[in-house]
Amino acid sequence: KTVHLLEGRYQTSEPISADTLEALVEQLDIDDRPQAVTTLAQYNEAARDAQGFDPSRKDGLATKSLGINKSNWALKLDQPPFVAYSATGGITFTFGGLKIDEQARVIGTDWRPIPGLYTCGEMVGGLFHDNYPGGTGLVSGAVFGRIAGRNAATAS
Repeated sequence: KTVHLLEGRYQTSEPISADTLEALVEQLDIDDRPQAVTTLAQYNEAARDAQGFDPSRKDGLATKSLGINKSNWALKLDQPPFVAYSATGGITFTFGGLKIDEQARVIGTDWRPIPGLYTCGEMVGGLFHDNYPGGTGLVSGAVFGRIAGRNAATAS
């Protein structure tokens, strides 16, 4: 139902496809294939049929009976071909990292810099809230990396 919406830049691997969910799962490199089939069946039971699917608007099609519910666009997986792409996660930075000051010094629970402790990159928290502008994770890592390195070198 949605494969046509996948942007070309995200199609970096060959898709795996099958006429049934069970056949798709058999082709995937996962440890617990029976559990995957069960999870897909549970998802399909919890999902509702979409009327006039529009991916640009929240539609309220939520699952209700799963451990972690999907809040919108919970479309049933019921129309072959079923397609899967391999995916790899990556961490740009964390929203819950260490607090630092403008000198890249880690701030302790007493709100004072911890002597000799500096950090940068994905270990820094609090630069952004909820989301971030593209590329800023790399820029902040480079900027605070230079600051932290310079300060650590001169403090020794």
